[in-house]
Parts: sequence; C-alpha cells; structure tokens
Amino acid sequence: MSAIVQPTRGTVGGAAAAASGHLQCPLCGHFSKSHAHQLTHVAAAHPARLDSVTVGRLGNLLMYQNTARLFHCSDCFFTSRDFSKLYKHIISRHCEDHREEEEEEKREEKEKMREDGEEQGEMREEQKKMREEQEKKMREDGEEQGKMREEQGKMREEQDKKTREDGEEQGKMREEQEKKTREDGEEQGKMREEQKKMREEQKKKTREDGEEQGKMREEQEKKTREDEEEQETNKEERR
Repeated sequence: MSAIVQPTRGTVGGAAAAASGHLQCPLCGHFSKSHAHQLTHVAAAHPARLDSVTVGRLGNLLMYQNTARLFHCSDCFFTSRDFSKLYKHIISRHCEDHREEEEEEKREEKEKMREDGEEQGEMREEQKKMREEQEKKMREDGEEQGKMREEQGKMREEQDKKTREDGEEQGKMREEQEKKTREDGEEQGKMREEQKKMREEQKKKTREDGEEQGKMREEQEKKTREDEEEQETNKEERR
C-alpha cells in the first residue's frame, strides 16, 4: 500500500497529466505529480472512495472491499491487497488491449481502402485500353467500324446498366450493413447497461455485507461485555 506507482509510457494519466501541473486530492488537499500518484494516494489514504475515481478512458474500474481490505478490478474482478499490483494489471491488461484493438481496426480500414482503390484503378485502366483498341479498329475497318461502333454503343449501354445495377446492389448491401452495425451497437449498449447494473448491485451487496458484518461484531462485543459484567457481579455476590 505504501509503494508509489511510477507512471510509464502508455499508462493512464502519466506524463501528460504531470505536465499540466500538480493534482490536488479533493478529500485532504494532498498534491500529486500525476494521476498515477494521485490514485496511489487515494488507495492508501482514502481507499473507500476509490469507487468514484475514474481511470482515464477506462472509467470506474477500481473497487475496494473494506471488510477484507482488498482492491478489485470491476471489469474482470482481478483482486489484490497491493494497489500497485492492481494498477499494473489494469495498465497491462485493459489499457493496452483497448489501444491495440483501435490500432488493429485502423490498420484493417486503411488496408481495405487501399485494396478498393487499387482494384478500381485496374478496372479504369482496363476500360481505357479497351476503348483505345476499339477506336483503332474502327478507324482501320471503315464501314465495318460503323457497325462496330453501334455494337460498342450497345456494349457500353449494357455495361453502364450493369454498373448502375451493381451500384444499386452495393448501396443496398451498405444499407443492410449499416443497419446491422446499428443493431449490434444497440445490443452492445444494452449489454453494457446490464453489466453496469450487475456491478452496481455487486457493489451494493458488498456494502450491505460489510454493514451487516459490522453490526454482528458490535452485537458480539456487546454480548461479551454483558457476560463479563455478569461474571463480575456474580463474583461480588459470592464474596
């Protein structure tokens, strides 16, 4: 608990937060040089208030079980008595995974755009070559070129029609894909809401268990005191 979490490259609230100035604890006024140091201070001095502390983009991941004096990761329920171990777990497991997923999505999107651009460029080059060859053949063949032009006109019309049909089909596919994406997003939103409710219920149950255990300890201590007083009274009566 007394160890200071040293902010490293890629950690939540590292050098960028330190560059903006000292951070002051709203509970006791303690100054910290970074969010990592401030989290360590709160864990050491005010552990019960960790539930309301956010960890950068990851939100409220920190939980503290007062009765057992344990720190928890609310995302995967990783547990440790040492807050520095929990902090390192969050950085290595959740922060890095989140950034790697974003980078992988960006790479895939760029690769898809590049492949689509190359394919369209090849199609344009092939169409350009075909038109040049057709025009050359029309000039060389004279009357036959006229017939060929008519045929080529029909071919272009069919090609344009096919292009329009393909475009409409692709538009429908995009609309369906966007609809599916929206539905998936809504479903994921509902799942996140359910997970949030479960975490809140778990927190509430933990607090209630802690309060109930505190009451039981108080009743047990009261019973012990009454028994001791009764024994003292009996001893005095026997004397």
